[in-house]
Amino acid sequence: MVESEISISKGKVDFDSLKTIKTAKNAEQLGALAGMKRSGMPASAPMTLCKKLILYRKVEIMYKLNKSEVPQRQRDGLLSHILLQQGDVPNTQLSVTWVEVEPGASQKPHKHLPEQSYIIIQGQGKMNVGKESCIVEKGDIVHIPSNFEHFIKNQGDKTLIYISASTPAYDFKALYDEGDLKR
Repeated sequence: MVESEISISKGKVDFDSLKTIKTAKNAEQLGALAGMKRSGMPASAPMTLCKKLILYRKVEIMYKLNKSEVPQRQRDGLLSHILLQQGDVPNTQLSVTWVEVEPGASQKPHKHLPEQSYIIIQGQGKMNVGKESCIVEKGDIVHIPSNFEHFIKNQGDKTLIYISASTPAYDFKALYDEGDLKR
């Protein structure tokens, strides 16, 4: 829970004796105060109150997980960690995966509506997008337009790791379990 520097007393904001809000109940009260009329409040109260509410909301909606805590899908030498997908965060327009590809393994050719980028974190491989292909290595980024068939193959002697970011957000679990990446 986020700390705020406003105390609530009898429906008024007390800026002189700054106290800390630590409970969801007080946070709800703070939200209710945002709609209060100016009567009984300092002229600067609504603006200050608004700033505090925005600060509270920014921290409250942070989404943080470790890749060891997220859903995974394993396919023929690939291990995908689904870091962020449709439904994980309200109104998100982004999906993110961390994918580990064993030496010699390859993604199944597939396509989907969201555009996508692969950022190579470790290793090297061959990236195929449409009828084009190129060698990729650590530090490279590859953009994949919407609905273009694509896949990556690890051509190195160590695990190829890449991060994939897609927009708009979609359900990766469905892609793996029911879509083009189904076994």
